[in-house]
Amino acid sequence: MSPRLLRPRTGGFHPEAADWRTRVIANGGSVSGSTLKAVSDFCKAIDNAGIRDRFYRLNLFCGTADSALNAVRTPLYRAQSFTAAPLGNATDENTGTFAQGDYAENNGLLGNGTSKYLSTGLPMTFLGSNQVHLFASFVPDATQNFRFLLGARVNLSGSLGMEQNFNGTTANRPRVSIFSGGIQPTGNASPVTGRTQYLCQLDGTNGLIGESFARNVSLGQNTFAAYSATHTTAFLIFAGNQTGTGITGYFHSRIDSYSIGAAFTTAGRTAYHDALTTFRAALGRT
Repeated sequence: MSPRLLRPRTGGFHPEAADWRTRVIANGGSVSGSTLKAVSDFCKAIDNAGIRDRFYRLNLFCGTADSALNAVRTPLYRAQSFTAAPLGNATDENTGTFAQGDYAENNGLLGNGTSKYLSTGLPMTFLGSNQVHLFASFVPDATQNFRFLLGARVNLSGSLGMEQNFNGTTANRPRVSIFSGGIQPTGNASPVTGRTQYLCQLDGTNGLIGESFARNVSLGQNTFAAYSATHTTAFLIFAGNQTGTGITGYFHSRIDSYSIGAAFTTAGRTAYHDALTTFRAALGRT
């Protein structure tokens, strides 16, 4: 601690973690020393794995709670590198009136299933390719099946998004669209209940065949559509945007992190999974 400022020194922290903390403070939020270290360790792990360029937007939903959730809404990564021009909104805009009581650093941010969502401003055509990944770590809710974890254009042809598909007993798998209509893999997360991570991607190695994972275990492959630049709808978190209908599929439970970016190799995907596992443990997210 700095005896003069009574806040953690930034020396020794990863530059992107230090930059995130600077942006949090500029936004009116704050970060504990232990959380900053956990974010810094995550950044170092991502760099060491050589996968930093896979992320165009990533938010770990952490930091000290305040009435505007300023820290929580400040993404760690906003482009494919630290020096690239930021994409989307500077923060995840609190369009749906999330409040301080919806957040616990050891658990994530809680949706209400009816009105609360965040707006990233990142268009679904950000990559210029359909070789994207969508990721969310969340607590499944058996009462709210087929709700959007994150999505841009949804429930239509040419959609890009990922839903929770959980019936509370035997099914816990994503419903995903990658420039297509919604498709479900055949497998289920094991165990079915408990904090879950979905990662869905189309990596281009098998044409238009993409793969979905739960807790880094494959759930099966599906065939998606070719990339289209026709729509530029921006990603929402905790909901999706259905043209002609409006915001839909509001998520009801907790999300503790998300990312949107380019597809991973097997080794890269596992490195990301491991880095997030370590980060969640540091914050007590069991």
